[in-house]
Amino acid sequence: MNFKAIILDMDGTLVNTERLWKQAEKDMLAAHGCTYNPEAHKEFLGMAVREFIDAVREAYGLLDVSSEQLITELNTRVKAILMTDTLPTRGAEVFVKHIVDSGVPCAIASNSSHEIIEFTLKNQRWLDGIQMRYSSDDVPHAKPAPDLYLHVAEQLGVAPNQCLTVEDSLTGVRSAVSAGMTCYAVPDFELADVEAYREFTPYVFESL
Repeated sequence: MNFKAIILDMDGTLVNTERLWKQAEKDMLAAHGCTYNPEAHKEFLGMAVREFIDAVREAYGLLDVSSEQLITELNTRVKAILMTDTLPTRGAEVFVKHIVDSGVPCAIASNSSHEIIEFTLKNQRWLDGIQMRYSSDDVPHAKPAPDLYLHVAEQLGVAPNQCLTVEDSLTGVRSAVSAGMTCYAVPDFELADVEAYREFTPYVFESL
């Protein structure tokens, strides 16, 4: 297949931050007297922060705490961890170098805010070759809606069906496929329902 652009998710796809978010979520919930439920959080993977917080408030009965307060608490905890402990996912550096060297237009499309994207990537010098970075902040609806991927394709000047996307979460895969793009999925094989991914894309890989 000949693609004219490649669009990459960030958290869990390029940078191994899912475990860091999980720790921040556990700490935030503990501060409010709640015990982290891993089964509930499987449904939250890949959500934008506001949608995630709204789901958390409902799941844990934290309706007396505002979404804004929990978002601030979570972002503060995440940034503190990101400053000391952020690593590429397996194969990501080689994968990105190949893309950059090929000259194919490339961008990052993340459900994280611009602030978190830049905070995550500022110490990842191997990603300096990808300067086009887009957030769910840029569109009306976050993944799994197609808005973000369609927006990035427009910015790149490439038709959606000529774009390759790479995602680790089912939320992201659904977004990319609904935008009319080819999606390569790299889920966590230990945690994810891999067959659920294959309902949306035949391209499912263990790593980049």
